Amino acid sequence: MVGGNSKRAATAALRQSAMKQLDRMPMAAKLPPTDADVRKLVHELQVHQIELEMQNAELLQIRADLESSLARYTDLYDFAPVGYVTLASDGAIQDANLTAAELLGTTRTDMMGQRLMQFVSHESQTVFSAFLKAVFTGHAQETCEAALLHAHHQPHFVHMTATVDASGPTCRLVMVDVNERKKAEEALRKSRKELRELASYQERVKEDERKRIAREIHDDLGQNLLALRIDIAMLYTRTSGMHPHLNKKVGAALSHIDATMKAVRAAINNLRPTVLDLGLRAAIEWQVQDFQRRSGIACELTTDTGPLILDDTRATTVFRILQESLNNVVRHADASRVDIALYRDDGKLFLTVKD
Repeated sequence: MVGGNSKRAATAALRQSAMKQLDRMPMAAKLPPTDADVRKLVHELQVHQIELEMQNAELLQIRADLESSLARYTDLYDFAPVGYVTLASDGAIQDANLTAAELLGTTRTDMMGQRLMQFVSHESQTVFSAFLKAVFTGHAQETCEAALLHAHHQPHFVHMTATVDASGPTCRLVMVDVNERKKAEEALRKSRKELRELASYQERVKEDERKRIAREIHDDLGQNLLALRIDIAMLYTRTSGMHPHLNKKVGAALSHIDATMKAVRAAINNLRPTVLDLGLRAAIEWQVQDFQRRSGIACELTTDTGPLILDDTRATTVFRILQESLNNVVRHADASRVDIALYRDDGKLFLTVKD
C-alpha cells in the first residue's frame, strides 16, 4: 500500500510539473480554442506528451549512467590484479578477464571454450581435477595451488579460489599470481639445503680432525708416556731398597705419569672413542658405563637384538647425540636415574634418553 501511494505521488508530481511547463508555453504552440470538451482533451494530450518527454529524458540519463557504470566495471574486471574465470561444469572457459588470459599466456579470444585443464601442468592436474570436482559437488568455496603452463611452457604458480554460481551450473574462479612467492620459497628451501650440507660438511671436517688429533695423541704422546712409565717403573723397582728417598721421588713421578696417561686417555675418548671402531652398540654401552662411573647416576640401557650397521658418519652422529644428552642430564636435570633405549623401527633408528 505504501508503494502504491508513492507511485501515485510521483505520478501526481510528474503531472503537476508537466502542467506548469504547458502553462509556460507560448500561445502559438497551443491549439486554437474550441468547445470545452475538445479543449480539455487537447490539454490532456499536451500534458501527456510532456510527461512522456520528461520520462524519456530521465530514461536516457539512466541509460547513460548505466553505460558509464558498465564501462567502469568492465575496466575493473579486465584490469584487476587477479584473474577471473567463469567455468562450465566440464571445466570449459565461458568468460575471463585480461589478467586471466595473461596468466595463461594466451588471449581471451583464444581461450574461450577451451578447458582450463589443458593450461594446467602435468604435475598439478591431479590436484586441480580434485579441486574442480569438490567445487561442483560440494557447493562450497574451495582453494588449491596449481602450476599453469605459460606460453613458453614454464610453470607459473597460482592460488585458486572457486565457488559455484547460484544462477547456473557454472563456477566463478579467482586466480592469484603466487609465482614470485613460490620462487622465494624454492630459493629459501635451496638455501636451507645448502646450509644443512655446509653444516654437515663442517661436522665431517670436525670429526675427521678429532679423529686425526686423537690418533696422533695415541700414537705419539700415548706411546711416549707408556715408554716413560715403563722406565720410571723399572727405576722405582731398583731404588726401592738402596735409595729410599729417591724411591719416594720416583714413586711420586710414577703417580704423575699415571694421572697424565689417564687424562690423555680421557682426551682421546672425548675426541674420538676408539671403541667406535667396534661398532655403535659397543660404543654406546661403553659411554653409558663411563657416564655411570663418572656421575654416579644409575643408568639402564635397552637395545634390540640383531646387527646394527651404520656408516662411520651416522654412527658418530648418534654417539655425539648421546654424549650431549648425558652431559645435559649432569648439568641441568639433577636426575637420580637415566633410561636409554636404542632400537630400530620401520627402517629407522631411534635413540631415547629419559631421566
